[in-house]
Amino acid sequence: DMYGKVMSIPDSSLINYFELTTFTPLDEVEKIKKELELGKVNPKDYKMQLAKQIVTIYHGKEKAEFAEQNFNATFSNGGIPEDIETVDVEKGLFLSDIFIGNEIVSSKTEWKRLVGEGAVQNMDTEEKVTDPFTKAEEDASYKVGKRRFIRIHIK
Repeated sequence: DMYGKVMSIPDSSLINYFELTTFTPLDEVEKIKKELELGKVNPKDYKMQLAKQIVTIYHGKEKAEFAEQNFNATFSNGGIPEDIETVDVEKGLFLSDIFIGNEIVSSKTEWKRLVGEGAVQNMDTEEKVTDPFTKAEEDASYKVGKRRFIRIHIK
C-alpha cells in the first residue's frame, strides 16, 4: 500500500519527497530535477524509484521488490493484486451488500453510480457488472474503479 501511495503523489512534489524521505545524494536529486524540467524522462520512472526506496527504508528490500512487482502486475499490466481481500459469502447475496459490508464502496448510492459508470468489473470473466442488483452466484474477483479489489468465495 505504501508503494501505491507514493506512486499517487503529484509530479510537482517528487523532488521534495526525494530530498525529505530518502538518502539520495543532493547532486543526484538535482540531476533528477533537471531531467524532469527538460521533459527527458517520464515522472513515473522516478516515482517508481522513489517508492522502492521508501518501502526499502521502512520494510526492507524484499518487500519493496514484491510491492514493485505487485504494482506493475496490477496497474501497468491490468492484473489482480496478490494480496486482495477474500470474503466468504452465501450464494445469492447482492454484490452491493457484499461490497458495502466490506467497505469497498460506502453506500448503495455509490454502488449504483459505479455500476452505471461501468466501473465494476468481474476480473475472471472480464465483464462489467451492468445491473446494480447482481447477486453473487460463483467465486469471482472484482475490480471497482482503478484501485479497489475484492475476491468473493461462495461457501
